[in-house]
Amino acid sequence: MVTTGKISKKRSRSRSQKFKKAVLGNPQGVIQARVQQVGPERFGIVAVDCAKARSKWMLTDFYGNVLTQPADVEHNRSGFQLAILMLKQAVEKHQLKDIIVAVEMTGTFHKPPMRAFRKAGFETRLVHPFASSYYRLPEHGDIKTDDNDLDAIFRATVNGFGLIEKPIDPIHQQLQILSRHRRDLVKKKSKLQCQIRHHLEQGLPGFAALFEDDALWTQVTPIPLLREIAQRGGTVDVVKQARVKGLTQWLREAKVRPHQKTLERVIVWASRYQSDEVDRGGKLTRFRNARLRAAWMMVADNMCKCNVYWMTKAAKWRAEGHKPQDIRCRVANRLTRTVFQMVSGRQLFRHTSRLDRGYVIDKLLTFLREHQTSPAVIVRDLKHAIDQLPKAGQLEEAAKLQEAALKARRSRQKAPQELGTLLVAVLARLGVAAKQDDVIEST
Repeated sequence: MVTTGKISKKRSRSRSQKFKKAVLGNPQGVIQARVQQVGPERFGIVAVDCAKARSKWMLTDFYGNVLTQPADVEHNRSGFQLAILMLKQAVEKHQLKDIIVAVEMTGTFHKPPMRAFRKAGFETRLVHPFASSYYRLPEHGDIKTDDNDLDAIFRATVNGFGLIEKPIDPIHQQLQILSRHRRDLVKKKSKLQCQIRHHLEQGLPGFAALFEDDALWTQVTPIPLLREIAQRGGTVDVVKQARVKGLTQWLREAKVRPHQKTLERVIVWASRYQSDEVDRGGKLTRFRNARLRAAWMMVADNMCKCNVYWMTKAAKWRAEGHKPQDIRCRVANRLTRTVFQMVSGRQLFRHTSRLDRGYVIDKLLTFLREHQTSPAVIVRDLKHAIDQLPKAGQLEEAAKLQEAALKARRSRQKAPQELGTLLVAVLARLGVAAKQDDVIEST
């Protein structure tokens, strides 16, 4: 019974934290004093429910009697002029002495009607959506329509939740203007840089890629250097023949002081190999990794022989008439994407098709022991694997490794006992201390 009571308390606490009610706060827009001066029948409230292209509004007195039926107003000059004219006629007809316009906040869609009514001389106020939603629920519940929203906006305004928009501080307004101006300059700068890169790629293809990050714009020399190269060099062959000394002479005559590394980049660009989207220096065969390619081909062969998924894929491609070499390359190409996520991202890879999780350290330990690897090499490989594990998954990996260490320590064979002793250091590297009795046994 005690355990059940503790569980129920935890559940109730988590639910209360998950579902929090919106706090309306204190009503700062109280209008009762103004209503008493003119009388409830002579005090008008205009409720406006805003949307993107049009809004809906209605006029009531303080008691909630509808003086003007809900009507749509288009967000254009003629629409606002017609709505204001109808409002002024209703004010004269019902002899209203005081009136406020309550507009519900809806993104930025409420700003055009607020400006229109404010420009016409009416006092405008804002109603937060939380307040209108709170006053809509008692009568209409979850039925959200424009007419129901108008009723809720009216009730929120009567209860003091129609708030006057505070004037913007001059300093804050100036900061807003400067921020918008800076944003506009950033966009113009980005557009101009894209245009320069486009024309530069046409004249000197691949040269802009030699500068990392913003070095093309932050360094002093690149742009004048490019101008001199285009005027004096003209072709790639001329740049190759000039080499660094010739380029230095050109720039000295033009009174430009270049960096040595920049000139070396120009020579590298001129001596590059380019074919379609390939842009490398020298012959492409020099940049291959033959051992890595052979390893991937071996992995592809193993997958086609042992993995059901890739066996089915390979059989399908063979039936379609594809060559064995093409099938191996397809399998290896698809496997590199998965391996790249595991190696480069340094995160534990969780495939969507697997509901369970495999433990990296446990698998590596099993593999090394099956191949009769010496304990010293096992510890070394485990430490290298730990360095690549994210911190979030080290404790989970340590739990499996601790089980393997205890099992090896309790074995009667000599080699497993030695391995269990060495795994204590590996567990410490994972942030898990060995148990006291294990330490006594090891000593």
